[in-house]
Amino acid sequence: MRKFELEDKLIEQQQSTNIIERLTLHIDKMWDEIGQKNTKMYELQDEIYELKQHNKKMADALRKVFKEKKEDAMTEKEIMNLFQTNRTDN
Repeated sequence: MRKFELEDKLIEQQQSTNIIERLTLHIDKMWDEIGQKNTKMYELQDEIYELKQHNKKMADALRKVFKEKKEDAMTEKEIMNLFQTNRTDN
């Protein structure tokens, strides 16, 4: 090989090394981002679970109120309006 061919090969090798370094850095940043998103996803799943538990408690309390105030149609209407459920008045 001649000197200029060796220099060309060296330049190609350096460029390849630079590209690999940049891609490696980019991949590391992407893994960090994936980790942050996974953490956020787990936090949101916990929040959803807590909200479902709260919703269940509220629904149980509402059923209890309905049983206690069964004859009081006005109370039922107010509660239904509070929760904005679809219903029809007779």
